[in-house]
Amino acid sequence: MKLMAFRSYKKNWQFLLNIITAFVISISILFIGILFCYGFFIPMSGGSDITFWEYLCNFFTGNWGTTTIIIPGTPVTEYFSDSLYRMIEFLWFPILIGIIIGISLGRASFKLRGKWANKMPQLFFVLGLSIPVFFIGMMLRYNAVVGVENPSVLMLLFGRLPPSGYKNMMYPDPPFITGFPILDARLSGQILMAIDRIEHLILPILTLTPAIIAFVAWRTRSSMEKKLTEKSILSNTMKTMMIIGFIFSFYILVDLTFNLRGIGDIIRDGIFLGEEYLIIGGVFIFLIISVIMTFISSIVYSFVRFLKFDKREVPKINSPSFQNNEINPKEQNPGNNFRGSLRSYLKNFPIYLYKYPFVFLGLIVVSVLLVFAIFPDLISGYTRAELLMAYPGSWNPPSPGHPMGQTVLGGDVFALVLYGTREALIFGLKAVLIGIVGGLVFGSISSLHRYVNKTIETLMILLFIIPVILFLMLICIYSGLNFWIASITGFTLDAPTLIMGCLLIPIFTRAITSIPLRKRNYLISLKKILIYLPLAIGLIIPIYESLGFIGFLGMIYGSIINWGDQIHIAGGQLYDAAWASFWPGFFILITAFAFILLHYGLKNAFLDKWNSSMLIDNYPQIKEF
Repeated sequence: MKLMAFRSYKKNWQFLLNIITAFVISISILFIGILFCYGFFIPMSGGSDITFWEYLCNFFTGNWGTTTIIIPGTPVTEYFSDSLYRMIEFLWFPILIGIIIGISLGRASFKLRGKWANKMPQLFFVLGLSIPVFFIGMMLRYNAVVGVENPSVLMLLFGRLPPSGYKNMMYPDPPFITGFPILDARLSGQILMAIDRIEHLILPILTLTPAIIAFVAWRTRSSMEKKLTEKSILSNTMKTMMIIGFIFSFYILVDLTFNLRGIGDIIRDGIFLGEEYLIIGGVFIFLIISVIMTFISSIVYSFVRFLKFDKREVPKINSPSFQNNEINPKEQNPGNNFRGSLRSYLKNFPIYLYKYPFVFLGLIVVSVLLVFAIFPDLISGYTRAELLMAYPGSWNPPSPGHPMGQTVLGGDVFALVLYGTREALIFGLKAVLIGIVGGLVFGSISSLHRYVNKTIETLMILLFIIPVILFLMLICIYSGLNFWIASITGFTLDAPTLIMGCLLIPIFTRAITSIPLRKRNYLISLKKILIYLPLAIGLIIPIYESLGFIGFLGMIYGSIINWGDQIHIAGGQLYDAAWASFWPGFFILITAFAFILLHYGLKNAFLDKWNSSMLIDNYPQIKEF
């Protein structure tokens, strides 16, 4: 009876402690986010003498400043009000469907692990994570316009839908009742106005929903591979903020692609025009929503832990009882078996590659991309300097001399795509190198003690306070940051590369932390780095190209050959010269798809054939990948 009473007391106390921790974490995130905004506000406002505490009071009282260029004198909160309602009205459906289907798909993939049937969910993960939302959005817009003149199965589905905008300009705004335009139009009896608003949201929803489903399913599968006892309120917070950050990043790109005039579009205009109060106001909105959603997620997590508290806990790898009592002496020192398995694995490595098609296909495509990146001048016949010159044939269609068509200056799209491959892979490798170095440092330190691990996890949360696209947009404001980085490090390192490299540190840190810091485990750590290296490259290249699509890379670097920047330039000629947008977007898709597919193939090949037979039985924490 005393034992049961003690367990009940511990269970209730743990639940209360998790609630308190969730509240403290949420308040801390909000405070740090405001501090981050204050750090940007001072230089943008020309060195304002406002103190941080005054800035904090203004935040909570809604005094976020007024516009100076766009409709001068308008309070920022009033300027964002309509866009905020439209954003919520647009996002609730993709997020709801994405969470329901994503969690179900992730759970199904986990139950099918190790079977051939699991390759279909994995292919969906790879495809959903690889496709840039702005590329899919532009192709849907193209089909919506061209489908009226050239009917086909796909074009008949989308040819009747509005290609862009959030409403038909012939309709006025509905009377304010709830603030949500579609609901207000329905409540006021203006059915046609409500239908028009819904029709304008169909293509954006079709663009955003698959990306959210794939990302949620991927994170659900990854989370289910970890035991409940290996999770914490901190790891749940970091996972939630990562998901929220990517959803908001997807939303900003969809907003800009379809010209929905939402918060993402307003922030971009604020950055281009120097409206510092609009920029910070947009960050405030995303910050508040992120904190609220993170707190709700932490409450749900605490409740789930409360319900599953009585389940038997599996001892951790570094617990004395596990090391001394639950494995036999042979398993405690598997050195000879380790070396024997390694020799056997290396001997049969070519066979394993052919047995796992993801590895085989991924390596083929990556090899082709590497050839394109190394020899673009030999393959295309253009040097980089020649490619930036003007030629006759502006926006000419594909021809024998230009198999992918020409650009606004008559440049060869095929040559631009090849040089864009070099730029993308160089960026990816530089950012991943930063992530690996940071992961090795923090991962090795985290392996020393669980309290050190908790501290490192807390620091990693700071990287996801601001959505990644928005964070990169803000960093791009400071053109002098590139020179500062170059002077400190001693070599050229632009700000986007440094920021993306830092955002990759948690991936490699968590990969290395799960391996005990022992001499015989160095090869395991190296193997896990090799597994996650292609995943990191596949995830960050579309994000980097998104900056080009928004127009920031061309603004910062001028004459840059970047897939996203090519799409940005050709976006105005989407319906007349679709080839100039299609081929760069297609190469973004193929590059990300190949690297992420290679990650899943290496993960299946290494863990199923090597670790599952020897290491996972001895080191269960390795399964979290």
